[in-house]
Amino acid sequence: MSLSNEEMDQELRRHARVDDDIVLYWREASPGELSEGLDRDKLTANISSLSSQIDLLNLETGNLLQGIEQIHPVLAEYLKVLERKIDALARAVTANDHTRLLFSTRYVNLSASGVAFLTEIDYPLGALLEVKMILPPTQAVIVAYGRVVHHIPYFEGLPRFYRIGVDFVHLQDHDRALLACHVERRKALYPNQDQAQDQNESI
Repeated sequence: MSLSNEEMDQELRRHARVDDDIVLYWREASPGELSEGLDRDKLTANISSLSSQIDLLNLETGNLLQGIEQIHPVLAEYLKVLERKIDALARAVTANDHTRLLFSTRYVNLSASGVAFLTEIDYPLGALLEVKMILPPTQAVIVAYGRVVHHIPYFEGLPRFYRIGVDFVHLQDHDRALLACHVERRKALYPNQDQAQDQNESI
């Protein structure tokens, strides 16, 4: 069955990837935690995703604001101020998230379908990880579950590092859309990355 143009575009956005520096925390999780996470998402939105939801809405309203600005520049400026106030409120609500205080940024290869990074732990293929990401510059927080799909020794000697690729198996739809938009923006800022990424492992 052939894909529609919209479906093909979604697939391209899902697998597009970029090198980036983000705050990253991960830990090994049990299958039971994945089930609990699915049930929790059905009942309530995770407060840590508030920033990501607002950032995604800002992306959606960006084109609308451009159109309004051409017709009603004063109204457009007022709406931009409101947008900044909402962003500030979201950051204040999520300010108690200690992850951003405990962990420094980490160099990763990121897409809407997974993430690759270096770790001292040689996780086995199929291991389930809980991955928490904080994306610059909005500090949007995204939580996902993923399985290790490749692990490659990266440095010889001690300590020994491994490059692992994690394929997301549970990620809320709005967070996946936000990741896709984040990757597109980073690729637009650093277009020369495309050639270098051809040498990277796919996520």
